[in-house]
Parts: sequence; C-alpha cells; structure tokens
Amino acid sequence: MKRPGADLVLILPALMTALSSPGCATLFRTRTPPIPVTSSPGPSMVIVNRKPRGQTPIEIRLIRRKKGQIVRIESPGYDPLEILVGRDASAPDYVADALLGAAAGGLIALAQASSSVHRSFWTELAIDAPAGAAVRILIDLILDTGNSAGSRELLVKLTRAVGPPRVDTMFIEAKEFKAVKWIRVHGD
Repeated sequence: MKRPGADLVLILPALMTALSSPGCATLFRTRTPPIPVTSSPGPSMVIVNRKPRGQTPIEIRLIRRKKGQIVRIESPGYDPLEILVGRDASAPDYVADALLGAAAGGLIALAQASSSVHRSFWTELAIDAPAGAAVRILIDLILDTGNSAGSRELLVKLTRAVGPPRVDTMFIEAKEFKAVKWIRVHGD
C-alpha cells in the first residue's frame, strides 16, 4: 500500500537540488578564466585581494563566488585605483527571495480568506504562497538579465598623484565583470 505523500518525499529533494545547483561547468572551477592586465605608460603593480600578483603585463584570475573581491592597480606617480567586484546572486539569495515572495503570498491568502466566507485560509495559502515565491524569483531573474554578453575591455584611468596619495575606487557588478576579457590601464 502506498503512503500518501511518498512521491513528495522523493520529488522534493530532487527539485530542491535542481533549483539550487549551478551549471555543471561552475561546480568544479574555483577561479575565473585568466584576464590580461596591461598598462601604459610603464609597468603597474597588480594586487588581487591584498596579495601582490606582479607587474603588468600579467594575467589575473579571481575566485568564483567570493564576496567583495578587490583588484588594486598601483603605478609610480599615480594614485592607486581599486576595482571592487560585486557578487552574483547565489542559491541562498534565491531562497531568501522565495521566502519573501511566499510571505507576501501568505498575506494575500490571509486577506482573501478573511474577505470571503467560502474560502479557507489553508486553501488560499496553498495557492498564493508558491505563486508569490515564483513571482518574486521571476522578477529577480528578469531584472538580473544584464548586458553581459560578449567580450569587452575594461578601461581604467589612473590620475596623477598630487599631494598625499588617495585611493580611487571603481565598482563593477560581478555579472558585468564576467564579460571583461582585458583590463587596460592608462594614465591621464
């Protein structure tokens, strides 16, 4: 005799695994593809996540899925520049979005059940909570589709040091940084 809900016990872990797993290509690679860094005029020191990597021309790699990575470029006579790389949305971000959407769906279910005598709160919740979670994730995915297709150069302009050195900062989202195939450093 089959237990009620036995299929759900088998399907739910498989569904959760499929929804939370990234593509298989990113499961085993821990670093990004190499990105060449060149500078003009003269060599510049490149520091990645506070570890010196060498002078330009050089290839660097960033660690995948690490929050707040920093590429620092130092050149004599110029202020240092730090490129702060944002992070991509991850499975915990999507789970949080789903929970937020489900909570909104729960509030809608409560409002609908209290406004009608014929509707049960639990019936409404069973419909509105998953719908709210799905809508919240879809909105995030639609808004997250960026212009990251194709390769491009990231042009970095260093400013001449005048007085005490100051650090210039450039912020770039991780999804945009994925498209960067070359970092070119120029002095003003």
